[in-house]
Amino acid sequence: MNLPLDLLSTLRSLDVDTVVDSLSRLYLRQREAQRLAADDEISVGYEKARRLLRDREERLSAERSLVQETLRQLLAQSAPARTAAPRDIAVAGPPGGRASGEFELRNTLPRAADFELVAGLRDDGTAAPVTFTPGRPHLGAGEAVAVSVAVDLAATRAGEEWTVPVHVLEGGGRIRQQLTLAVTCSGPGARHGDARHGDARHDND
Repeated sequence: MNLPLDLLSTLRSLDVDTVVDSLSRLYLRQREAQRLAADDEISVGYEKARRLLRDREERLSAERSLVQETLRQLLAQSAPARTAAPRDIAVAGPPGGRASGEFELRNTLPRAADFELVAGLRDDGTAAPVTFTPGRPHLGAGEAVAVSVAVDLAATRAGEEWTVPVHVLEGGGRIRQQLTLAVTCSGPGARHGDARHGDARHDND
């Protein structure tokens, strides 16, 4: 191969080490540029995946909240099975204390059954701090149990009154009865456990 005389002259004038060093630096710069490009691509992909996961988590959280709220509203609005007008239990207590009472729950079914007592939302739409003991009684046919109800009045002001639906559920979740718990936050010395219906006996008819 015949090279131009000026190119041959230029090549002869160059130091071999200098040429090799220049080519090496050029190669290293190209490799570094390729690595940075690959890192940028990975970073972009990671950020995109992170955004997708975050968006999906936010959607799932919103859907879960919607389902929970819908279930609470359905439970609060569901009509009780084979029950006449709601029957009330009234309790009262001082601000920052507890209101407590007791009522009798009787199984009028011709068989043994598991029951669960569930408090719905307050009449202002907020959750009610109500506990039942026992909360999930197992009763034989015709058997009765005394159920204690306690309401935490820590966040309640004096004179405040509100009501809560109480659902008596049978084992499979069927509403057997609905009661109404009326709560009054009165001053010190209030009478606790005041039942509006005599002995506060409630059959699960």
